[in-house]
Amino acid sequence: MSQEDGEETEFYAEEIDDPVEVMSKQGKTIFNFSIMNPDLTTLKRLFGGEVASNVWAYPDASTQIEESLIILPRKGLKFSVPRAKIKAKLNGEFSKKGLLLVEVTATAMKPNTEGLKKLYVGLVNPK
Repeated sequence: MSQEDGEETEFYAEEIDDPVEVMSKQGKTIFNFSIMNPDLTTLKRLFGGEVASNVWAYPDASTQIEESLIILPRKGLKFSVPRAKIKAKLNGEFSKKGLLLVEVTATAMKPNTEGLKKLYVGLVNPK
């Protein structure tokens, strides 16, 4: 997980050296993770395309994929993202020691549902 730096825009009056107004904008929240040895359904879900007769067909054009995301570690904090833009790419090493990986980048977006926030953080094992 990473958060980009926010952006600040300063507004000045001609006769004053200090800013008279500062507008702030949050940076994006991004989750990066890898899925090892994906099945055909996972490939379709992350890239689009079609699955038929146990074969996944890569899509002809770039597909806009959005998913909800929950990151649930064994302990610590749980992260829930109601709406995330998904970008995925294949990364395979074809050797005795290699695995096929799908590298996923999920960018938290403003939910379409009124009242939902873009990110929720809770305890994995609340006491």
